[in-house]
Amino acid sequence: MQKLPKEKRDRILAIVFGTIMVVVALYLLLIADQNKTVEVAARQIDDKTNQNRKAIMLIQQEKQYRQERDVAQLKLDKIEVTMASGGMISWIYKTMNDFISRHRNVVLSEVQNNPKLGDVGMLPQFPYQAVTFNVEVTAFYHDFGTFLADFENYYPFFRVQNLEIGPSRKAGPAEDEKLGLKMEIVALVKPGSVL
Repeated sequence: MQKLPKEKRDRILAIVFGTIMVVVALYLLLIADQNKTVEVAARQIDDKTNQNRKAIMLIQQEKQYRQERDVAQLKLDKIEVTMASGGMISWIYKTMNDFISRHRNVVLSEVQNNPKLGDVGMLPQFPYQAVTFNVEVTAFYHDFGTFLADFENYYPFFRVQNLEIGPSRKAGPAEDEKLGLKMEIVALVKPGSVL
């Protein structure tokens, strides 16, 4: 087998070369395309697996989100109880008298009967309106400071603005040092309430 005639050797080389060419052509035409299809399918499977994993996580977190929403709704309901509602004048008198009863040296002098209803103006599409009351109290300076700090802490969603301090309308010599304090109290209005 060492020495084959040239014709046989060329024929064998041609058959080997032809076989190699057919194998390469089959690989390029069939197997390479199938490998690409398999890679694409594997990537799609990975993507779908990741999407499925994320969906399962969201489903598991749904209970937690519902609990958080329910807690937030309870907080909102608790806040809405302190909002202005019903007849606004009677509401501010009741609210102020209930609160001032905790501060014996502060006296509610006057509440003007023309509250102003309007938008809050801080956030776009804010679902609440605000009502502004002009209120006047008399108190000693230190007592009023304690009252104001307590008021702002007790009603964190009210705002005191345009505070004017002056001498009080004197009722007697013991009240010489009392101050008359005019202020605007801005409160959120519970939806559905009327002036």
